[in-house]
Amino acid sequence: MQRFATAAKAVEGSVINDSKWCSKSSNRWLQIDLGSVMQVNQFIIKHAAEGGETTSYNTKAYNIQVSNDGANWNTVVNVTNNRLGITADNITAVSARYIKLNVTVPTQTTNAAARIYEFEVYGPGFTT
Repeated sequence: MQRFATAAKAVEGSVINDSKWCSKSSNRWLQIDLGSVMQVNQFIIKHAAEGGETTSYNTKAYNIQVSNDGANWNTVVNVTNNRLGITADNITAVSARYIKLNVTVPTQTTNAAARIYEFEVYGPGFTT
């Protein structure tokens, strides 16, 4: 039986032990609240292959939106034909408190489950 994990699994820093966000919903998205408005300029996504799954389960299409208030969204990344296990999307720095990853085509196959092992957000003021 497949477990479907919460969005928290996609931001806890691990790709081992089936640590992923997974959704079969027709509206597949996860959202990050940075806690305050910050400058962001890079998004790293670790797809299915990074967690040890087949590359055919890597997310095929997705977009990333940003918002300062959680209500008004701007799309800053739109990917339509990904095959990679790790994607790095760099943008010109924008202000955002909320980041939303929308999975529009979950896999390279007809499998309906979106699988995100990690969703990382970076910006010029972030510290490690």
